Amino acid sequence: RREQGLMEQAAAANDALAAHSGPGDFVTGQLVRVDRHSARLSIVNAGHPFPYRVHDGVVDRVELAIDMPFGLRPGREFTYQEVPLRPGDRIARVTDGILERNAASLEIAALLAATADKHPREVVYTIGDEVLRATGGDLRDDATIVCIDWHGGPVRGRVATPLNGTS
Repeated sequence: RREQGLMEQAAAANDALAAHSGPGDFVTGQLVRVDRHSARLSIVNAGHPFPYRVHDGVVDRVELAIDMPFGLRPGREFTYQEVPLRPGDRIARVTDGILERNAASLEIAALLAATADKHPREVVYTIGDEVLRATGGDLRDDATIVCIDWHGGPVRGRVATPLNGTS
């Protein structure tokens, strides 16, 4: 079963954090696997902000069930969820540091819409720069964004050119 590996990883991460952290310590997070053959994201959401989906220039949130964060109690189970992907989908996952109070002036959905025609790497750079500008460089939490594009169809090779122009 596809869900078995993801659920085992969630349980192992949770139990390790619970065993090695103090009372009240926890970590929010998501475990995600992209299944290229079924065109689905498999997700375990442990108290983490919902991902964004951009499709044809429209940005929405991928609503998920929310489990408690990792590390609060050993031996617990998590909810396995699948999200179907359509060719042309962009999925952007952000940590709560991107959404923190001193970056509250940022409209992440608007930035994702404005950068819909950009390469995912450029989206990450743009949003990272905007978070640093909005916070004056005073980040109080990790600020991470992961952006993937789903093109659909059979697995195929890609050609990439290094940024520095060398091979």
